[in-house]
Amino acid sequence: MEISDTTFSHFIQKAETLVTETLNTGSVDLHFEKLNENSLPLCEVFTQAQEEAFGQLSAAGTLSRETLISHYFTNFLWADQIKMFMLLWRDILFQQQKAQILLADDRVTEAATANLHEQSRAVLREAFESLSQTLPEQTRNLLDTPRKANRQLESWGHQQNPWPVYKKQIAKIPAQCTQLTQEYQALRSFGDIFRQIQVMTHESLSACEKEILDHKTLTNELIEQESSEKEVSMPKFVARLETLENEIVVKPYLNAFSERLEQLIAKLPVKQTVTVSIEGGILEVAEINIRRRTQLWLESQILPLLNEIWELTENTSNGLKMTIVNIRNRILILSAENREGRATDLDKSDFLLSLKTFLSNLEKREEQLPTLQQLIKERLENEFFISGIYKNPYSFLLVPLQSPVGRFSFTKNKVVTRIKNTISPYLAILSSFVKTVEKGDVLSPSEKIVRYIQSRKSDTDGSHYSSIFLTKGYVGESFIVGRDDELQHVRKVWENWQKGFRGAIVLTGKRLSGKTLFGELVGLRLFPEQVIALRPGQILNIQGRKMEVSFDLGKALAFIRKYTRQDHPMIWIDDLELWWSPEVPLYENVRMLTKYIDNHSSGHFVVVSMGNALYKHLCKVHDIQNIFQAEINMDYMSTAEIESAIWIRHGATHKNLVNIQGEEISNREFDRQINLVYRASRGIIGDSLSLWSHSTRKLDEINVANTFTQKHELPPLENPDLALLLASIMLQKRTNEYRLRKLFGPSFPERYQQLVRRLLSIGMLNRQMDDWLEIDESIVNDLGQLLEEGKYIQYNKI
Repeated sequence: MEISDTTFSHFIQKAETLVTETLNTGSVDLHFEKLNENSLPLCEVFTQAQEEAFGQLSAAGTLSRETLISHYFTNFLWADQIKMFMLLWRDILFQQQKAQILLADDRVTEAATANLHEQSRAVLREAFESLSQTLPEQTRNLLDTPRKANRQLESWGHQQNPWPVYKKQIAKIPAQCTQLTQEYQALRSFGDIFRQIQVMTHESLSACEKEILDHKTLTNELIEQESSEKEVSMPKFVARLETLENEIVVKPYLNAFSERLEQLIAKLPVKQTVTVSIEGGILEVAEINIRRRTQLWLESQILPLLNEIWELTENTSNGLKMTIVNIRNRILILSAENREGRATDLDKSDFLLSLKTFLSNLEKREEQLPTLQQLIKERLENEFFISGIYKNPYSFLLVPLQSPVGRFSFTKNKVVTRIKNTISPYLAILSSFVKTVEKGDVLSPSEKIVRYIQSRKSDTDGSHYSSIFLTKGYVGESFIVGRDDELQHVRKVWENWQKGFRGAIVLTGKRLSGKTLFGELVGLRLFPEQVIALRPGQILNIQGRKMEVSFDLGKALAFIRKYTRQDHPMIWIDDLELWWSPEVPLYENVRMLTKYIDNHSSGHFVVVSMGNALYKHLCKVHDIQNIFQAEINMDYMSTAEIESAIWIRHGATHKNLVNIQGEEISNREFDRQINLVYRASRGIIGDSLSLWSHSTRKLDEINVANTFTQKHELPPLENPDLALLLASIMLQKRTNEYRLRKLFGPSFPERYQQLVRRLLSIGMLNRQMDDWLEIDESIVNDLGQLLEEGKYIQYNKI
């Protein structure tokens, strides 16, 4: 069968129907759908016409001169034009979809997008008209010049028919249209997630701003109300304070935000193929880990700033609550000390001064909010949008260089590092003997303790830097460095556990050595979404079953065993020190833990953390070293790892590190400061970060300088009762007066109660909002060293 004008018109009519249906669609999404949907039948129509011409040219037989010219034109000329038309079809689909993604992110105007759609339809319509007219016109023109037609036929007869090559190329285009449509739909959904994160962030900012404003208004109203009353009724005023205290609720911004953020980020793909541009008819494709890039960018650019705002808000709530509690307690003390039982007149100026002081501090915190809010909003608006992937996929949500000073090499010989880690405690002890005697030797022990604590506190000007540097409760993966050998050790135990061996690991170390973060990292890497964390006072939820966890570890483990018989989770028990009460002693919980590991650790992977002191004590009393498959001590990190951790966190603050004269710091000076901090902290990561943060001073809005020097140290513990009390608190990690009374018995009121008050007054002990007593973190490791030197506890691993 030859292709006559009638047959050619039939193919053109079928193609025109598909093109018209595509171009006349109303909505943009339906237009995209038709561009994708009709690409395949359109290619099939064109291919059918080409195949018939190719078949007749390849078959034996005689064809008329006119038919030969028509067939040759079809395969040699029209095939290329069909390919170009279908590439235009595909490219228009890509450009219009790209425009919609940009429009959703407010990167282009709606008018510009509408204009692009209209122009694209017009171009496609014009291209099809040209395509449909080319073959008949050129065939007629060649037939009108017989001599030229003969030469052209002879030339075509000596050439290989290009249609088989064009056929393969054209056949790929519908699949590419489908690929583009799938990518477009995916990017739209990712854009929705990005916008949800933006909305969630703005809502959190507004909530914090409102909460601070509410506290300010409440304080002003309370001051105004009490100032206007001539006489103060003590019972009435106490009742009013109690009502206000109950109304002040410290909101868990971090937990709520992090939980929702994790849910949203989990919807993003680990690997996503995206067509970012078309060059020379070829799709430029990039494969991007959108989930990880989004997570790291948020952790580096947004969450440290947001966490500082949360902390400001929480401090405001806690400050107002504590101010009210203190005023109420002073009133109750006056009442209790009134021997005659008469109502005691209250001096207004006393409690009004406390409220005014709180109000002054609140206003200082409030001044920091606009800068932080604006910075967050600018970063979200300028960088956090999915269409940025088109601009440059390799810089999409790329975490910037961590510092203007330059990059440092953090890799060092691990053998040398291990040797330095081993001798660093002895070097630190030795350095204490060669310190210069200072004038402060004439101070009392309490004054020296206060001086020491104050030297490790941030000044108010550096609070912004300190809050972001220490991340205050939020530590994302982008802040985690080192621990490679420890992770490899855990992985080896985990691999053996999968083969049926015991799975039980104990993490030991000093305070602030990173046990908690490492345990969470093990769960994240080896047991994603399969970690059951146990802590007294929490609500345990397993398969819809809930239990309020008391201090009875055996009961909690039995609950887990009952509802996870078919599962293989990781059970994470952080701070074994917390698992005791006067009703359930620690040794009973250790016994139940031992029994559980012996019976069930082939199916449940158990990870427990505790301090060196408790571990050594339990080794002597309960032989606990034989219960766990492996002990991993977290005491020391190398200088290189601590240097890297400091540098990454410094980068998150977006401040320039200079010397005290404001000049760019040299690598040598930076190394010297790191070594000073490393020796002072004895290689403990938490202490290193705190020392660096607290000794960093703000020079101006963009420059900071680290001024760390080891000027002061804790005085010796010469009072045995004081040392015994501190050793007991150190072993428990946190306690309260009730537990101490149970521990020390009748001697507590006579010998230890006054010591507790003294420790609180000089800052060695801190009372938390939930009334627990804890040793101040800035001194806890140096205090542990002193207690070991006095042979009260064994604080070091060695």
